[in-house]
Amino acid sequence: MKIKSDMSGLNKLAENAEQMHGTNEVKITDIMTSKFIKSCSQFESLEKMFDASGFEIKNKEDFSAIPEQEWEDFIVKNTTFSSWIEMQKQAIIAYTREQLFKGI
Repeated sequence: MKIKSDMSGLNKLAENAEQMHGTNEVKITDIMTSKFIKSCSQFESLEKMFDASGFEIKNKEDFSAIPEQEWEDFIVKNTTFSSWIEMQKQAIIAYTREQLFKGI
């Protein structure tokens, strides 16, 4: 007796992994999606979170100019994370999972 199996999902997973292989530059807005931000804060999007922070953030330079401790305090008070680093790590994990399983 032969068993048939559909390997299309595994093939798609391998294809997705291959696309992610190596060093990639990804925008913060692609990593910290609205879904992710909603899951860990009261905000609807990263942009809304930035607006609520009281800092003017229009580009990388604006973000880099924010005093680290003030940003850290904002993250701790307004998200479920204990630090900005922890928030970034979890966003990258969620992004990676989403990319790996895209189309499956």
